[in-house]
Amino acid sequence: MFTAWRRWLELIAEQGPTVLVFEDLHWADEALLAFLEHLADRAEGVPLMIVGTTRPELFEQHPDFGGRLRNTNAVNLAPLSSAETARLVSALLDASVMPAELQQPILDRAGGNPLYAEEFVRLLNDKELLVRKGSSWELREGAEVPFPDSVRALIAARLDTLTPDAKSLLADAAVVGKVFWAGAVAAMGERDSGMVVDMLRDLSRKELVRSSRRSSMEGESEYAFWHILTRDVAYNQLPRASRASRHVAAANWIEAQAPTRAEDHADVLAYHYAIALDLARASGQTDQAATLEDPARRFLTLAGQRALGLDTTAALTNLERALALTPKDHPDRPDVLVSFAEAAHAAARHNDAKEALEQAMPALQERGDITAEAHAMNRLGDVLFVLADPRWAELPREALALLEPLPPGPGLVEAFSGVASVEALQGRPRSAISAADRALTLADQLGIDRPARALGYRGYARCGQGDAGGLDDLREAIRLATQAGQGRDVALLHNNLGVALWSYKGPQAAIVELRTGIAYATARGVTGLADFMTAGMLSPLFDTGQLDEALTLAIALSERIHGDQIARAEFYSVAARSHTLRGQATQAAGYLDWLETTTRDVAHPEPLAFGLGAAAITHTALGNTPRAAILLSEIAAARHARDTVYYASLLPALVRTAITLNQPNIAQQLTTDHRPNTPYAHHTLVAVTAILAEAHGDYQTAAEGYANAAHQWEQFGVMPEQAYALQGHGRTLITLRRSAEAAPILHKARDLFTQLDAAPAITETDLLLQHATALSS
Repeated sequence: MFTAWRRWLELIAEQGPTVLVFEDLHWADEALLAFLEHLADRAEGVPLMIVGTTRPELFEQHPDFGGRLRNTNAVNLAPLSSAETARLVSALLDASVMPAELQQPILDRAGGNPLYAEEFVRLLNDKELLVRKGSSWELREGAEVPFPDSVRALIAARLDTLTPDAKSLLADAAVVGKVFWAGAVAAMGERDSGMVVDMLRDLSRKELVRSSRRSSMEGESEYAFWHILTRDVAYNQLPRASRASRHVAAANWIEAQAPTRAEDHADVLAYHYAIALDLARASGQTDQAATLEDPARRFLTLAGQRALGLDTTAALTNLERALALTPKDHPDRPDVLVSFAEAAHAAARHNDAKEALEQAMPALQERGDITAEAHAMNRLGDVLFVLADPRWAELPREALALLEPLPPGPGLVEAFSGVASVEALQGRPRSAISAADRALTLADQLGIDRPARALGYRGYARCGQGDAGGLDDLREAIRLATQAGQGRDVALLHNNLGVALWSYKGPQAAIVELRTGIAYATARGVTGLADFMTAGMLSPLFDTGQLDEALTLAIALSERIHGDQIARAEFYSVAARSHTLRGQATQAAGYLDWLETTTRDVAHPEPLAFGLGAAAITHTALGNTPRAAILLSEIAAARHARDTVYYASLLPALVRTAITLNQPNIAQQLTTDHRPNTPYAHHTLVAVTAILAEAHGDYQTAAEGYANAAHQWEQFGVMPEQAYALQGHGRTLITLRRSAEAAPILHKARDLFTQLDAAPAITETDLLLQHATALSS
């Protein structure tokens, strides 16, 4: 039988995961959403996504469609033509010809939406308005055909054909939700279960509801509304005054099904109790509202906590509502504050998270809950890190000091994991590995899950020491965090793996991993980390020569990131280096003071390296040489920053800058204790050795070193440094009176600088080429 949904479904079945693309949705709106949901159900799990809509909010926030765009094919769908609509109705009626008095009104009202046509045919059948005549149908004598103007009105007309008992049952089912259970509607209306089954069977024949093959609740027959619009219409026909008690009845039945595991249904229970509370308040039922506040708060909190790391928007919505229902003197308020802070932090509302945690900690201390207080301290440390508050590094240590005197438990495992992260980030890999190992050992002793964060920071520290096995730790940590549903930690670990891969596999590998993490975080609403990783991707993009993309992303981030000071420092750093490379250093002058102050105060070696380093390079280009020299000296004194990939990535430029400033001592100090622990650090050492050799007049060693560095940078994928190494190679060959050899090398350098749009370097290379040509002629 020809139907629009069958035609579309066949396309989906052929292509697999599918994007339904609509260039114009003026004809669709909510009715089409309902139809597509119906289609998705029939597709038996095939992912669908709708794009190109003029009303994206209908789809982006819908649980059946939001976030499902994954490796998909595109199917362009348009509204049905008049001829197709006529064929559809004829097919539904199993008739070759449609009665003339029906055809044009249907075509006018359907607007190309197949749902209208299908529902209209069902209405005709429900009202028994048609009689068979040969291969066609005709209207029953004296029949008056309703022509509702909308799908909603059409569905309402169909519901009006039901008996009062069936209509009441359908209303109770609508209160439960799009999916409901026979036992629920039986209990809500004190109905006989056998009668309920019979009525649902009749409603299924009318294609208002349908039974599910598998029930999500053990021992219960599960049903779903044929269209979500049918559920909405049935629900909206209920008197408002009766809705609250019906929602409470639905919640009571759901709780009774699993009294010891009510948290498993926290989302559904939070929905029913919160809606009932709103309705009771709106209708002035103050006594009922007062009794609903506690269960609404409890299940909103549980639902929010369960959504943490999986759906940040849902977590934040539920926890904000729970917090509003929790008075300041309520014993559970500090716990709700901590959970809210975790959701707010994930959503990049860092100042809100900070305020909530600072409110919660004194209350937790007052009630003597040391474990909860330590947990809050660790979470506050995470928040203060992105806010560039130096207290971030002290709080995990204080949390550990609180818990160590107590009997060991999961809280102590978390505390050791927190200290491991601080030690790793502050450039003390041995201490980080020691703290992480203690966390992992204790977890094994307690028989609890291995802490993904501890394993991840152990891997990060191992990578910093030159142990590539740390990459395996990081990958295993991602697996553990994913398995445990720790969405924010999964994203964080992708970030750390991306940074580690930058050291070992080059910038392109880092970009791939960071994009994976960004996609993961974005899909779960962990916008704070998504932005943090986007900022972290800028330095690898600079390395690969993708300066335009880096600057575009930096501008976008500057417009939307305000609280995350580390991310802001990173995109300002890359923007400054990019502008300076292109001879546009004045565009960075306005934020250099902020960049220096922020990265100096954060007590973290990575921002110190890229923040002060970019500022020194840019100040030199601006002619602020005394200030640039001071910054270079400060970086040279920061020995704890030596083993970071950011230091390795900036070191050749910093040494060149020191030479430009006629500061050979600073240039030498910058390279002191720089250990080639990683491939990136090794390539850097080759490059800076060549730079220093040239500065000392050892041109043969410099030429060989530059040639080696250029080859290594090309293999590793670092375009700007490859170009500078080629330029250095050509320059030293000219000095060695080997101008003929220098020319092709300089031409290659110029080609790379041209791709980078690096005007100053292009000018310098052109002068070298002119010199080489003059010497060769």
